[in-house]
Amino acid sequence: MKILDKLKSIIPTKSPISDEEVTLNSIILNKLFAEQQSLNSKPNELTEEEWVREINSMIFSFRTAKSNIYLMSPTRKRQRELRIQKGFNSFIKYYNHL
Repeated sequence: MKILDKLKSIIPTKSPISDEEVTLNSIILNKLFAEQQSLNSKPNELTEEEWVREINSMIFSFRTAKSNIYLMSPTRKRQRELRIQKGFNSFIKYYNHL
């Protein structure tokens, strides 16, 4: 047990997510899932396939932000951060189409 406690103290953790953030995240994810199923509000400049990719990217970003999982590998952490940022940028860009 002492070894596990020491390991837990070494591994950094993210700060806890507030209730408001969890609620907002859930609302956005529900809207994204609904749009993923219907594809009603696809932007004119995107094909259906590109729109599905954008929605999946947004869903990944919000799910990952909600999960609060910490990665030890700097390379994987950076790759995930870039992928999350891409999804959030897509959300900002296409917010009006949701």
